[in-house]
Amino acid sequence: KSFQYQNGVSKISFKPSNTLKIKASIFFEHSLIGEQNLEIEINPRSYINEVAFARTFGFKDILFERKNKGIIKGGSLSNAIILDKDKVLNPEGLRTEDEFVRHKILDIVGDLFALGYPLIAEIEAIYSNHRVHIEALKSLYRAGLLEEIESRALAFLLIYKKLKKNE
Repeated sequence: KSFQYQNGVSKISFKPSNTLKIKASIFFEHSLIGEQNLEIEINPRSYINEVAFARTFGFKDILFERKNKGIIKGGSLSNAIILDKDKVLNPEGLRTEDEFVRHKILDIVGDLFALGYPLIAEIEAIYSNHRVHIEALKSLYRAGLLEEIESRALAFLLIYKKLKKNE
């Protein structure tokens, strides 16, 4: 069954699929970000080549304010993209022009990991965040839809193991 969770302008939907496919849309009022959209079918190869490298990002003023308050412990130019009003402060720049939306997909994959088993679905996330992802998963569970997903995931794992044996 298809399922949708919405909180304000943030929305995430799940549709049955034979693969994990994630489409993400983000929007930030910054000249280097703006609106970005990307769809990736997630598998081990695409995860490594297209998603895993994408760094989190933040804005210089907010970062320094939160670091001074002790809210952020490790944000730095070595592990995050730091943006000023009109530029990236990291000397090496962006790894890809759409690294921001790639990081959003990385966030979604990480939040799905909280399930404890693979989720096989077509997911569309519009202006979402960690809270929306987690609340959507809780809503899926409360709606009784994770049992169906869990059995599909188990079937997928059994097929995957069989394919790996035959390689």
